[in-house]
Amino acid sequence: MREYLSLGHMRPIEAEYSGNSMAYYLPHHPVIKEASTTTKLRVVFDGSAKTSTGYSRNDALCVGPVVKNDLLKQILRFRTYPIALVSDIAKMYRQVAVQPDDMPMQRIFWRFSQNEPIRIYELATVTYGLAPSSFLAVLQGLDETQIATKSTVHFSPNETIKTLGICWEPEADCLRFESNAASEVGPPTKRLILSSIARLYDPLGIIAPIVIRAKILMQELWQLSCEWDDPVPEPVQRKWKELHAELPEISSYRVKRYAFLPHSAIQLHTFADASEMAYGACSYVRCEDAEGNVQIRLLAPKSRVAPLKSLTVPRLELCAAVLASHLHARVKDAIDACVVKSYFWSDSAVTLHWLRSPPNVWQTYVAHRLAEIQHFTSGCRWSHISGKENPADIVSRGLSVADFLVNDLWKYGPAWLTYSERDWPVSVLPTVPENQLECKVVSAISTTLPVPLVHPWFACDRLLHAVRRKYSC
Repeated sequence: MREYLSLGHMRPIEAEYSGNSMAYYLPHHPVIKEASTTTKLRVVFDGSAKTSTGYSRNDALCVGPVVKNDLLKQILRFRTYPIALVSDIAKMYRQVAVQPDDMPMQRIFWRFSQNEPIRIYELATVTYGLAPSSFLAVLQGLDETQIATKSTVHFSPNETIKTLGICWEPEADCLRFESNAASEVGPPTKRLILSSIARLYDPLGIIAPIVIRAKILMQELWQLSCEWDDPVPEPVQRKWKELHAELPEISSYRVKRYAFLPHSAIQLHTFADASEMAYGACSYVRCEDAEGNVQIRLLAPKSRVAPLKSLTVPRLELCAAVLASHLHARVKDAIDACVVKSYFWSDSAVTLHWLRSPPNVWQTYVAHRLAEIQHFTSGCRWSHISGKENPADIVSRGLSVADFLVNDLWKYGPAWLTYSERDWPVSVLPTVPENQLECKVVSAISTTLPVPLVHPWFACDRLLHAVRRKYSC
């Protein structure tokens, strides 16, 4: 706080002048972050504290548009370059002054000693804790010489720094995950378990097969009728204790930050799968250089817990395909590279049969999702793959940490991806019984009226055959 004064980032206000204008007094508290290489202690102001009117300062402020890129896109771009640079902007928010007329809306109470009287100060710069602060601190218009800095940090082996919310080992140029699960005292409660699960921060999805187990457990917790601080039932306790005991082992998991080969042809391979509990997708990059060297790396997975409303497995597989199409679009946009081809893989024969027909021949639920998939994957090929070779199967079912650490399918995808394309397995689509395909003819043949065969719904031979069989025509 003395630094705030010495730098001119706040100014004292005499008591006799404090009531001459409309003002807002910000509650504040310190946040200590020992892992930080620069600011160990940061003052945070609570702009969301309600006043006697029932509104807060943030309620009255315009937030402004988002000026930062999507976090996943930033992390993916962080993995696309052979050399990574990380820098820190000192006192970023506090480099931007606010208009003097607005300073009374940023007042605080403070004293440097218990022996001093409490004084009133006004904050003169953009402040942590207010809704528009991140927007107000853009660097647009500044000269490069004003924002450049020199690195004075040297790293030892296994030393990590936090960047974009993930752990990076600069010496080995690897990404890793640190488990922040707290030690437990007494029986686990709903509050304690949910708090521990919330600490599994994994924006890239590196440990998605572990996180999905926690997500499934979280969904189970929300369905329990127990109170927040009551011990959870024994079956849930057993699942949580098993997962909690495994979490510290995750810190030994490493993936290379740089996921590409220089001057190589790039392919994206996205896999989709679902189980009764969850569904997911994972995207891999395949790079092949002029010398024929091939490298496969996991770029980004995504997982979702199956909705509480019961869905058939084919419909969940379709949801996984939607997730895969969205993930591919985000990955392709983020890496900003020339992708030669994109491939999609699923072990669901039903989903692939759906994808081979126009959306309007299926029921509404299927039709809407098919239209979305076909929009995002236009010009790409969907192929069948066996379940044991589908890495998305891992994220839809989850793995123990011990199995996860040694699972090469998750890290590198199926082994045949390293072969020439002509040596990839031939995609043979299994036959699917008609009663599993949920076509619109189901609703049509349930009526007592004959259905005209010229209706566009029945452009598909399979549907024509079903109608003829129903009406003996």
